[in-house]
Amino acid sequence: MADKGWVAIHRSIRDHWLYQEKRVFSKYEAWLDLVMDANHKQNKFVFDGKLVEVERGQKITSIRQLSERWRWSRTKVTDFLTLLEKDGMLVRKSDSKKTVITIVNYDIYQNQDNKKSHSGDTEKPQKSTNNNDKTMNNNDNNNNSPRNTRKKRVYEDDDPNKILAKTLFKLIKKNQDIKEPNLDDWANTIRLTIESDKRSGKEVQEMIVWASQHEFWSTVVLSPSSLRKHFDKMNAQKDKPRTTSGTNKLQNTGSDEYDDLPI
Repeated sequence: MADKGWVAIHRSIRDHWLYQEKRVFSKYEAWLDLVMDANHKQNKFVFDGKLVEVERGQKITSIRQLSERWRWSRTKVTDFLTLLEKDGMLVRKSDSKKTVITIVNYDIYQNQDNKKSHSGDTEKPQKSTNNNDKTMNNNDNNNNSPRNTRKKRVYEDDDPNKILAKTLFKLIKKNQDIKEPNLDDWANTIRLTIESDKRSGKEVQEMIVWASQHEFWSTVVLSPSSLRKHFDKMNAQKDKPRTTSGTNKLQNTGSDEYDDLPI
């Protein structure tokens, strides 16, 4: 079974008569619909008389619109979005008039680097208004041409993302017996945590140190992926004032070795 790589699907597939069939959406169809409907680039438009900015990977909608589109009850739509939010798949912000949905891993689903690497593989590329929908990778195992092989991003040792990845691994090693991971992969997840999740490098650095000293979170955060997934929850706990000297109180490391990281 071909379970690796990319399949490029254009948004216009939703105009096909097969897709237009009136039906109750499955959870999978509803999730795919959210991903396909998210903005592929930053945009602005007027909503309720006000200029609204929409970031890449975001969609502005309402529970009523999704209910009508998916043929679900509004309660089912709300429960489904809550489920996706708890799993770290999206972030939702709602007011009385609209719901803003942010697809957390949109840059993974619609990777700009893949789009660029594939653009030279076609002799006569088809024109499209949605450039990000043209992404496709050649997964033919018999084609080993460097031109058709996607290379993983390599980070220099002095790259701030690589430094944070090394810092996280070093602190995890103090509490857990784990093998050294692919630090370039870790650095890439750190980069996404900063760039896609709109966090500063300093925030990520401080959370890494805080989590590694926390009695509970030090057993959960064993990779940048888990750090990213639980960041908001940990941040809420981190900012709570401590009124007792209970088990959540951090130990003083007696060292400022992480204060000088180039973040």
